[in-house]
This record gives sequence, structure tokens and C-alpha cells, in this order.
Amino acid sequence: MGGALGGENMLKVLIVGDKEGQRIQPLLKMFLNDERFDVENWDSVYLKSFSDIQLIDSGFSVEKSIAYTLRKLTLGEIGCSLAHNRARQYLAANELGGVILEDDARIPNLDYFFDSASLFLDTIKIPAVMNFSSRNKLEVLSNTLTDIPSIRKTIVHSPGNVGYVLNKSGAEMLSSTDYRLCMMCDWPYSKINKYALAISAVAHGDGQSKSLVDPENLMRRGLFSWKKNWPNRIKLFSFYWYIKHRHNFMSLKEYINVMLVPRIIYQIHRSLRTTILR
Repeated sequence: MGGALGGENMLKVLIVGDKEGQRIQPLLKMFLNDERFDVENWDSVYLKSFSDIQLIDSGFSVEKSIAYTLRKLTLGEIGCSLAHNRARQYLAANELGGVILEDDARIPNLDYFFDSASLFLDTIKIPAVMNFSSRNKLEVLSNTLTDIPSIRKTIVHSPGNVGYVLNKSGAEMLSSTDYRLCMMCDWPYSKINKYALAISAVAHGDGQSKSLVDPENLMRRGLFSWKKNWPNRIKLFSFYWYIKHRHNFMSLKEYINVMLVPRIIYQIHRSLRTTILR
């Protein structure tokens, strides 16, 4: 299968990371001399302190981020969020949209990767984003690939992944939502239409990168992850957290929509997937 993005309309791919770093080299080498892709390196945002001028100028609210994530984000997490948003702003100006990858993304099959992104961008015209990455290692994902991509609609946001596709209107929506200024999330909260591949096209790390993100979720990196300890669950669902941080929430409705409903949906979605896989 060949996507309509071939020829003159190459698939735009932005890779977030240090161009001279070791982790990015396998990606750059894979795309080298493949005329289907227009690849650009997108610099990471390195913050030296919470008073860094880059952080101040971005408008990112550290105080509000604590309210949404139940903890203080690290400078690295905030920098990652700012870099992703800059990349989304860039894609919003590109008529065809494109792909955002982190430097530890690994692609087991470049044809499947291209066909997956092309199918999404050719067929989904409403504001949309598609996660086509997996937390599985490259070696695991390589054994599950199929020749024909299958896209499914999903109701969950993706709080942490290393590869996703945005059409132009989707990039505009995610790069303009107010929640981009207070969340460490690849897809900030919005009403964007969300999709995923039935079988992922991108792995998170490989045997050499040592960058698989928190497989046991001990860091609680995922904003909408259900795996909070019980004290935090009680804080959320007793509305204690809303009362304590109500100056950071526009309304009780916002608290319910952004803090509670996504967590409930995530758990239902996760439970259904677990049942199907069994």
C-alpha cells in the first residue's frame, strides 16, 4: 500500500532531541536518503531553573501544573512539553500535517510506518491525532507487525508516547488549547478526535537506548493514569483536591471534566483492552 503523501508531498517528520546525541542517530540513519520523508530535527527545550526565561516566556503555569498532576513536574518534563508544543505549532502551518517523534523512538518497519501515517492523513479530515507508538521494546514490537495498518477511534488521551501523527487542524487544536500551558502531556486536554493503530508502528526504545519509560508506572508520569495510590484517589474523588486548589480551576465542571472523567475513561478503556487480550 502506498500513501498519497508520496512524490512531491513528502511526509513531514519532526524528531525532538539533540541532533548530535547518540539516541537520535538510529532514527536519522533510518530516514537517510528515503525520498518519502521530509525530516527535520526539533531541538529539545533545556530549562536551567524554574526562573528560566524560556519557562517564563512560554506562559507555562507551574502552580497550575501541580494542581493537574498532583505533583511538581521536573524541569525535564516541562521542557519536553514545551518542545512538543512548538513542534505542533510548526505542523499547524503545514497543509498536510505530519509526525512528531522523540529521539528514542524506534521503527521496526519503515514501510508500515509510512503507510500508517499516510492512511491517517489521507482519510481523517476532522481535527485529529493518532498515537502510533507503543511502550513495547523494538524487539517485541517487531514480532507483531502486519502489512496493512488498521486505525481505531479511541476515547483516551495519550499522556506519554514517542510518536504520533497530527493533521493540520489537529495540530492547530492541540497547540492552542489552554491546557498546553499547565500539563506535561503529549496530547494536552482538548476535544480533539483521538485515534490509535491496532498494531503500533513505533517502539519506545531498544536494547541499546535504555529509554523505555517507567514500565511499572512508578513515576506516575502519565497524567491520566489510574495508577495513583489510594490517598491520591481519595483526594481526587472526595473533591478535597478541588477545594485545596480551587483558585487554579475555572469551575467545578472543569475539575470534573479534566481531573475525574479522563481517569474513569482510562480505567474502563484499560479494563476492556485487558479483557479482549485475554
